[in-house]
Amino acid sequence: MANFSFAKPCIYNGSCFKLNNQHNQSAEIVCHSKYNGFFPVEAAGNSDGSTQFDISLNDGMGSPEPGQLQCEINFPGNEASHSFSFHNPFWGPTMEFTLLSARKMTIVAYDKWGSNQKYFDFSW
Repeated sequence: MANFSFAKPCIYNGSCFKLNNQHNQSAEIVCHSKYNGFFPVEAAGNSDGSTQFDISLNDGMGSPEPGQLQCEINFPGNEASHSFSFHNPFWGPTMEFTLLSARKMTIVAYDKWGSNQKYFDFSW
C-alpha cells in the first residue's frame, strides 16, 4: 500500500475525502476523474482518515468536479483489491467513505454549495 504522506487532512468543508474504516485492516481508496486528477485517502484499521483537495480548482468551485469517478480500494497483504465507480453530482463535495468490512462500503457525497446529499452502496 502506498503512503500518501503529502496528503493533508481535511480542515475545510468541501473538496474532502473522508474514510471511516470500520474494518480491522488498513485501507486505501484512490479515485481518478477524467478531468482533474487523483484523489487518495487512507486509514488504519478501525480508524478515520481524510484528505483535503484543491478547494479552488482554479475556478473557485473545488475538486473533484462533477462526473464519473473510477476508484479502487486496496488492503495490505493478501486481501483482494476492489474496483468501483460512481457518478459524483457535485462541485467540490465532501465524500464520506464508510468501510463496513472488506466486502461492504457506503459513500455519502455532500454538496458543499447546498444541503444535497447522494448515497451509494457497494458490496463485493
